[in-house]
Amino acid sequence: MSSLLVFPGQGAQRPGMLQQLPANVLDEASDTLGQEVRQLDSAQALASTRAVQLCLLIAGVAHARELQHTPDYVAGLSIGAYPAAVIAGALAFADALRLVSLRGELMQHAYPQGYGMTALIGLELSTVESVLAEIHSAQTPVYLANINADNQCVIAGSDAAMQRVANRVKGQGVAKRLAVSVPSHCALLEQPAQALAEAFAKVALKAPAITYLSSSRARPIRDPAQLRDDLAFNMCRLVDWRGTVQSAYERGVRLHIELPPGTVLTGLARRVFEQGTVIAGGSDFPVESANPFYGLHAAVTRTDHEGRPIKGWHPEEAMTLTQAFRAFTLDAAYAEHQEKTLGSLEPGKWADFILVDQDLFKVAPAEIWKTRVTQTWVAGERVYAQADKQ
Repeated sequence: MSSLLVFPGQGAQRPGMLQQLPANVLDEASDTLGQEVRQLDSAQALASTRAVQLCLLIAGVAHARELQHTPDYVAGLSIGAYPAAVIAGALAFADALRLVSLRGELMQHAYPQGYGMTALIGLELSTVESVLAEIHSAQTPVYLANINADNQCVIAGSDAAMQRVANRVKGQGVAKRLAVSVPSHCALLEQPAQALAEAFAKVALKAPAITYLSSSRARPIRDPAQLRDDLAFNMCRLVDWRGTVQSAYERGVRLHIELPPGTVLTGLARRVFEQGTVIAGGSDFPVESANPFYGLHAAVTRTDHEGRPIKGWHPEEAMTLTQAFRAFTLDAAYAEHQEKTLGSLEPGKWADFILVDQDLFKVAPAEIWKTRVTQTWVAGERVYAQADKQ
């Protein structure tokens, strides 16, 4: 049974969180930063983004060292990626302390007030994306920042924009303002991320000794250069935590351990781990058509491509398009014990993929079955192109 060690992000902090940690870790951190870190976890100090992020890094590393368990995978939400990289053996603790100190300062100074993050609970992702498209503008910037679960996400932006979103979804779901004072994981932090990347260029990273799962890509990262990019720019990139946990599950993880002071990630993971199933998509060929777009359409609409039955076959069992896509790719590969070579495009897997004539995530669900293949690539070579048939 494989295990996953996860490190929480901002919002998990609490006053006094460092006081019971091993003295050697606190002394090491204090010596590296040139200040007494035991003073960073007061309620007043935690109003600072820099202090919050340093506390979460120090607490994460300290608790993981005390755990005396070597996991198969590590992952971290936002700032949690830094203690994850340290425990994976890819980033020195001292370097992480200096980089996180800079990270917190850059983020705090970029947006000292008037911005933040809000959790939206009980809404479909497609609904959230539609509302954001209506409200986002140069004057009212607001972005999708985190996908935490099928019906839970986080948005980031200006106070005014987030309030408009909250008003717009009232009655459909719950909008909860988070204890985060900066608009993380969106384009608003691209400049601070670039400044952090310049500092990262001077730091040596190693290939992780423990598999590091990126919460932006929801995939493992093994190359130090890619890891450097992932850590430096994760502040301005969307977090797909739902995909990260699902990716770990598909890779055989059955033990999920969240480090203190976090508890939220455990609740989110339970939705994946308690489900306990992987749904592999396919067809009953030759009885049914082997066309996968018919299958995707049926999984989402619960009807065939002719719209039968009218109200759908057990419509309550409909999948989201993301779930259906996973069923016909990664989950199908998992069912064949080929998830390490097929099912997704990532280093070390076969470069088998197709190009299609429409974006399935933008068309109406009823139009999915009409999708046509324009190119097919196998092992990195094109073996079919629509033009070849004309």
